[in-house]
Amino acid sequence: MQWANDIFVDVQIANRFATPPNEHYENLIKNLLTTDKNNPANNLVLVLSETLINKYFAGNRLSQRITSIGVIINNLIANKRYNSVGKEICKSFKKKHIDNVGKRVNLHGVNIEDKFLFPLVFYSNKKRAIIEDNSFRNAVMKFPTFSKGVTAVSCPSECKL
Repeated sequence: MQWANDIFVDVQIANRFATPPNEHYENLIKNLLTTDKNNPANNLVLVLSETLINKYFAGNRLSQRITSIGVIINNLIANKRYNSVGKEICKSFKKKHIDNVGKRVNLHGVNIEDKFLFPLVFYSNKKRAIIEDNSFRNAVMKFPTFSKGVTAVSCPSECKL
């Protein structure tokens, strides 16, 4: 099932889920942990890829807190509440839109690993992202052809869920 109410959450933001959540994170975490069985379209889901899941777990593999990203992902996967972007789509996007036109796209300061994450934002339904890294967030917002309709913020409390 392709969920309409999706969001991309960067690893730096997700890694903070395991610490006691502050007011900036509470609404996002609550929305990810709450399932509305009567109206599933209202459920917030994460946009995921195999690479992103590995990055999430690498940063939080020992945390068992209910708010840790690993526990949240396991819950979302068990309830089939995620949108997946395949590895081949990510590789194809990187080859076609980053490697071939990278000189026209300002990717200065963007981590090489993050270059595989662009399609997770651009191919999601809502094109919403919470990205702490300024270089990555700015590149997402200014990426030619794909940035139209994208909302990328640095703090979960700035994002309309």
